[in-house]
Amino acid sequence: MRIRTNNVEKMEALENLDLIFLCLDEMVDQGVVLETDPNVIAGKVAMQSTEASGSLSEQTLTQALATAREHLARSLLT
Repeated sequence: MRIRTNNVEKMEALENLDLIFLCLDEMVDQGVVLETDPNVIAGKVAMQSTEASGSLSEQTLTQALATAREHLARSLLT
């Protein structure tokens, strides 16, 4: 996902919603801010996305994120 002059394209954000959720998960835990350095957050997210072990729970999470992305896309585009 590329940020162009402080503007994020809506479709790019929707296509990368799973990465956005991973970033938020790395930044905050139960309302407590854990990390604010964008380089550290990007490194952790990149590491998690390359560790696709394919376990059942990860597949279920991936499917849930895909469904959420589809529903959000439909609601924003209608």
